[in-house]
Amino acid sequence: MAESAPPGLEGIVESQYAQIGSHRYHYLYSKPPKGEFKGTFLLFHGFPDISYGWRYQIVLLHSLGYEVVAPDMLGYGRSSVPIDLEEYAAKTQADDMAVLAERIAHGRQVFVGGHDFGVLVAYRIAMYYPNLVRGLFVAAIPFQPPEVNFEFADRIGDESYTSIGYMRQFGDPEFHQNFIGPDKVWQLLSACYNGTTPEGEPGGSPEEGLVLDRLPRIGLSSIVKQEELAYIVREYGESVQGPFNWYRLWKINFDADLSAARKGNIRFTMPTLFIGGKSDPYLPPFLIDAMRGYFDDLEIHQVDGTHWVLWDARMEVNNLLEKFLSRFTT
Repeated sequence: MAESAPPGLEGIVESQYAQIGSHRYHYLYSKPPKGEFKGTFLLFHGFPDISYGWRYQIVLLHSLGYEVVAPDMLGYGRSSVPIDLEEYAAKTQADDMAVLAERIAHGRQVFVGGHDFGVLVAYRIAMYYPNLVRGLFVAAIPFQPPEVNFEFADRIGDESYTSIGYMRQFGDPEFHQNFIGPDKVWQLLSACYNGTTPEGEPGGSPEEGLVLDRLPRIGLSSIVKQEELAYIVREYGESVQGPFNWYRLWKINFDADLSAARKGNIRFTMPTLFIGGKSDPYLPPFLIDAMRGYFDDLEIHQVDGTHWVLWDARMEVNNLLEKFLSRFTT
């Protein structure tokens, strides 16, 4: 029996799988309408999300004539969930995605998109495989160059650095055990997707992380439909250990990128579009401004939206993306 398409993507996507080394990736694949082909797009989701997080952009890109590949990143959905944290390194996954791009695009350049932690992979494909990337679209997290000193880990461990307190909570190796089973996963996702209690209280904050005893009272967020959330919960299965593993990679990513950091002079020459939400509490403005020093051709837009800008500002995001893509010709 064929797998049913996710809600809202019926007739547009199908599930496919790729074995790349020891990693098995599930991805949503969308073929452009017959007779149309403007290029191939790889889209990388973040936390806590899956390939389906790109649903609104997949519909747009399909309508414009693009082939779309949206993987479940390692640890998520139907993709592999490695035990060894080293395998989750952003560079390792960028290497895997470069292989996938070559298999699907057959030597053609591709467009690359990333949201949240997905930008870590997107930026690294552009860093390490610049000739592969025709254009780059990133949302929510600005580029931060690899460092030669492990300073970010010091900030993670610094109690005075309050705005990333949630990272300390999420990085606890046992924290995922609070969310075993579909009901608990539903609560986790509802809180992370901007859901609130009947009194309007959020499920947590960047400073303190999630307030666990509040989560059972979090209602369905306005930015996700019930059938959409139900689909995502089913795809997550019984455990969220894989997704939370991404918060334990700071030293691993540092080591993987150390050679590039020491070499320095990181430049992105491909056209790049960055979109952030004006109401995103995880998006410091100074990081957006700092991006300009690394890109030769960078568009920056901040729209009325939250961290989930691909959803709650989807019309404006899609309009900006379509305008950005109009610069390219086949």
